[in-house]
Amino acid sequence: MPEMVRFVLHRQFQEPLVHLPPDPAAHGFDSMAESLNLPPFLMEKYLDAAEKLTAREDVWQAFIKRARPRQQQTGDPAETDRGIIADVLKRAFRRPPEEGEVTRYTGFYDLAIKNGEDRERAMAVALRAILVAPQFLFRLESGVASEEKGGVRPLTDHELAARLSYFLWDTIPDPELSRAADEGALRDPEVLAAQARRMLRHPRAEEFIRDFSLQWLRIQNISSHAPDPSVLGAFNNRLKNFNEALASEVLLLFATVMAEDRSVLDLVDPDFTWVNLTLCNVYGIENRPYTGVGKPGSAEWLRYPITDRRRGGIITAGATLMVNSNPTHTNPIKRGKWLLEAVLGQEPPPPLPNVPNLEATPVVQGGLPIREKLAQHRTDAACASCHARLDPLGLALENYDAIGVWRDSEGKAEIDASGTLKDGTKFNGPIGLKDLLRGPKRNEFVRCLTEHLFTYALGRPVQHYDIATIHGIVKKAEADDNRFSTLITEIVKSYPFCHLKTKPDTL
Repeated sequence: MPEMVRFVLHRQFQEPLVHLPPDPAAHGFDSMAESLNLPPFLMEKYLDAAEKLTAREDVWQAFIKRARPRQQQTGDPAETDRGIIADVLKRAFRRPPEEGEVTRYTGFYDLAIKNGEDRERAMAVALRAILVAPQFLFRLESGVASEEKGGVRPLTDHELAARLSYFLWDTIPDPELSRAADEGALRDPEVLAAQARRMLRHPRAEEFIRDFSLQWLRIQNISSHAPDPSVLGAFNNRLKNFNEALASEVLLLFATVMAEDRSVLDLVDPDFTWVNLTLCNVYGIENRPYTGVGKPGSAEWLRYPITDRRRGGIITAGATLMVNSNPTHTNPIKRGKWLLEAVLGQEPPPPLPNVPNLEATPVVQGGLPIREKLAQHRTDAACASCHARLDPLGLALENYDAIGVWRDSEGKAEIDASGTLKDGTKFNGPIGLKDLLRGPKRNEFVRCLTEHLFTYALGRPVQHYDIATIHGIVKKAEADDNRFSTLITEIVKSYPFCHLKTKPDTL
């Protein structure tokens, strides 16, 4: 990665043809099959989008011009157009179309011609039908039933290509990946891994960086998080695009670890960070330590070597600290829960319905420091077991205020960030927490990240029969210095990634 980049979180898109509602999320991601459906109003949106797309002369004419040179002119214009439709079907369905499918969709073209439409309009009719076909709207995996054994079958090469492409690019396979599928090469694990490594180096992988990292860290809605003006204080008039800057810092960290194939432990405790003018103000960075260059602008990001480990990495990033705070003050319970779930891969039980909110508990109201409030809250036996897991982790980050600015005291009381985990492990503050995640807890973090990648890649949560696979991937990664590419390639070569369970789980 270069030492300076220009980076803007919100990509410059044209106004969308149709505003689609966001996909519902489950298990932390919006790509889970169990949460996705197609209600009538959404189908109407897709129909509207198909109509508007094929009515756009600029889009449509460009498509026609690109498509016709790819087809050998036969002397019969209609036959050429039918060849184009077959080509579009292969890309839209992400596999070679069946003969009956080609007949069905060229039939729309033929019918339009019969009804007096010109070639362009007849093509538009066929394309609209393709754009609302289930095979286009859904990533269907119908496979080869004869290969099924025990309710499980291997994915076809084209199904593998689509699964890999949507994992790393969030879009259809490119020509090289499709060609490998056509040749029947993707069932070779090494070919599959090589394609994954190629795709990680491609600019399209920006979609993976953005979609996975923001959802994994649960900061995808950071743009709507609004700290109270009293918390921003002196920064109120100096923070331009504050929320965007916080998210961009995390994205650039993730992109650097991926691009340089670093250890994934650098996501927690790197020797560098990325800053722009906004974050220089928040983090108190006066000058860049590279000769001759001062502060970057708001859209210019500089790679900054870390000399103080209180900064750098996902657990001390302003984005995760702010999103897991209240608008007016920190929230160690939220921060502790986030650390358990997103960093250590432990799911705390939900609070009991009859347990009062911390702020509503009479015995802990008032001006007590948060550590003392939590200690009194834990005297309730119903609260104690969960808080024994949540509080030490959350309090380790209490030196960061509600927008991630370092502080040494809360009010008049000096902050105590020491803690003891349930297993007796002692640590102190964010650096102590990083030492744990770099040291005795590193495999827990790598396992947690692997499980999240696995869930995102397969569109389903990790099941009991995946545990051995996850364990094997973590061991392989550990043997290769926990390199990012090793996690990815071991996931795509894994049995669950390359196979489909055709029968539902039974109790």
